[in-house]
Amino acid sequence: MDRIGLIPPVETEATARLRRIGHVVAIGALVCAVVIVVSAPVIWTNDHLIHRWVAWPSPLGMRPITITFDTRMVGMLLGLAASLPVLYALVQLSRLFAAFASGHVFEDDNAVRIRHIGIALIVRAVIAPPVQILTTLNLTINNPPDARTIGFEIEAWHLMTVLGGLALIAFASVMRDAARISQENREIV
Repeated sequence: MDRIGLIPPVETEATARLRRIGHVVAIGALVCAVVIVVSAPVIWTNDHLIHRWVAWPSPLGMRPITITFDTRMVGMLLGLAASLPVLYALVQLSRLFAAFASGHVFEDDNAVRIRHIGIALIVRAVIAPPVQILTTLNLTINNPPDARTIGFEIEAWHLMTVLGGLALIAFASVMRDAARISQENREIV
């Protein structure tokens, strides 16, 4: 009596490397997400960090800011709101590389994840100026009327982030076609 059995695929050095990279990136992305969530309360509870990481690199520069409990709470909420697209992108990145680590590369779900990462990057770049305006207003609202400031800057990273997001959306289209071809090949075999 003859038996026909399925032979599991042999793991090559390339697939082993992809598995290792997938695990590292999946875990690293989640660690980064946790750091982002924890950093908002840490920064907004420390005057030195507010001056160094929020006010100094903004259009406020060396202008006077007034820090109150309300300022801290609003600033923390604005920071977390601005981080939501990044957090979403990091979770999608973790899920994408976890799929890679488990051997699922050319799959429709991965194409969708890549597309969502691209969209999240674009959303982050688009909401950055309004968040910066609200943050500068928040830090100066309690100043005397002539010392209040509303400001924002459009920087090169905004453009680069939008271009990166568009590139990921285009790559997701290619990945979707690759997933379709891979599925057709599996059905033939």
